[in-house]
Order: sequence, then structure tokens, then C-alpha cells
Amino acid sequence: SSGLLAPLGTSILSCGYIVVMVWYQGLIETTCRRMTAAHIFPRFLFIYQVYYYQFWYMMLMVFTPEMGVSFWFMVIVMNVQYVGQNTGLLRRAVCAVICRPAPQATFFQTLFESKLVIQDQLADVVALLMVPAVVT
Repeated sequence: SSGLLAPLGTSILSCGYIVVMVWYQGLIETTCRRMTAAHIFPRFLFIYQVYYYQFWYMMLMVFTPEMGVSFWFMVIVMNVQYVGQNTGLLRRAVCAVICRPAPQATFFQTLFESKLVIQDQLADVVALLMVPAVVT
């Protein structure tokens, strides 16, 4: 019984963290939009990206060292959420749920997203370096 509860708890915690981080990203994006024109400053999302990767690497390193079903479930959930978010599917789904049309892509949005991809890679590397230092 306890052998099944730990992976289930880890998976529930991971999915809950994804929900919180998507909300946090939306909050940061809304704040940035209110400060200036939309899609101008991707650097404000860097801390979100670092937290996102740092949490996942800590979860994978600490809670699932045996790489069981829970590990692979978390990897699949993380990648589906990541692809959905970075391809705009998540935003379109949210717009469909709240009955608003999805915003049209602009030049600044394309530039913003290309900068965001580079920044995301940097956040990934920073988190990979930080997690062993924090956990050990």
C-alpha cells in the first residue's frame, strides 16, 4: 500500500505544481502587458522558467530515483504541458474555455517567443547546475 502511495503522491504534487506554475506565468504575463506593450520583455519570465525546471529536476532526483511508472508519468506530463504551452495550444484552450478569441500572432510575439526559447534553454542549464548544489 505505501509502495503505491508515494508515487501517487509525487504525481499529484507534480500536477498541482504545473497548475500553480501556469497560473504564475499568466500572472507575470498579465503584469508585463500592463506595464508595456505585449510581447516586449521575455526576461521577466526567466524566474518562472528557472523555478519550473528546478522543481522538476528536484522531483526527479529526490522522489523517483528508481525510475518507475511515476517517473515516466511525470516526464510525460511535463513534456505534454511544455509542448502545449510553447505551441500556443494551452493558450487557445484557455481562450476556448472562457469563450474569447485567441490573440493573433504579431511580429513582436514571434520575436518574443524566439527569445523565450533561448531563455528557456538557459533556465534549463541553470536549474541543472542548481539542483545538485541544493539537494546535496
